Amino acid sequence: MIIDDEKAIRGLLKSSVSWDQLVMQVAGEAESGIEAINIIDEIRPHIAFVDIKMPFMDGIEFSKLVIKRYPHLKIIILTAFNEFEYAR
Repeated sequence: MIIDDEKAIRGLLKSSVSWDQLVMQVAGEAESGIEAINIIDEIRPHIAFVDIKMPFMDGIEFSKLVIKRYPHLKIIILTAFNEFEYAR
């Protein structure tokens, strides 16, 4: 699942990764953490690519919520921030 408020970034991730070679597929996408929370039950992804900075609910808040509910979900944080410590 790809969660990013920028449609262009979601499209770039979908088109630039060789999902078939990784034996994976993009199960769904959302433009905010709130939208992702609302659809994650039906999508049931194994991995979530999450933008760290989004309106309404950022990637950190989203991650904290879903890890409690889906402890086996792998989360990959995406960021354009220069400060790695913020992402960590």
